[in-house]
Amino acid sequence: MDASAARALLPAATCWIGGAPVEGTGGTRHYVHPGDGSAFGEFRLAGPDQAEQAMAAARKAQPDWAANPTARRDALFAAAAAIRAHAADLAALTTLEMGMPLRAAEAGVLQAAEWFAHYAGWADKLGGAAVPVP
Repeated sequence: MDASAARALLPAATCWIGGAPVEGTGGTRHYVHPGDGSAFGEFRLAGPDQAEQAMAAARKAQPDWAANPTARRDALFAAAAAIRAHAADLAALTTLEMGMPLRAAEAGVLQAAEWFAHYAGWADKLGGAAVPVP
């Protein structure tokens, strides 16, 4: 994958606050190819005010999130599905950013999807209740 193709895969926004994408107001960092040291993209870090806003949004959302295990389960299953749907692109970016062989990156991306699915299965079972089965 060349640099222009890699840039097309990079996220447009670098921060998410309260479920909305925002451009970071902190310093700029570069995606660097480990093989030749060339930059193939850049992103902005969140600024201190954005970090505070993100923490406030998380505190506000936590009570509803904690009270709704079905929503947590569904969000984790959706994340697993999204990872699987974009596995080839995620593996290519991993290879570009880390220098990892593509086959290993593909395996790692698919394993990440499996972990999300695994924990999704537990999200609505942590209250101590179990469904009796014969």
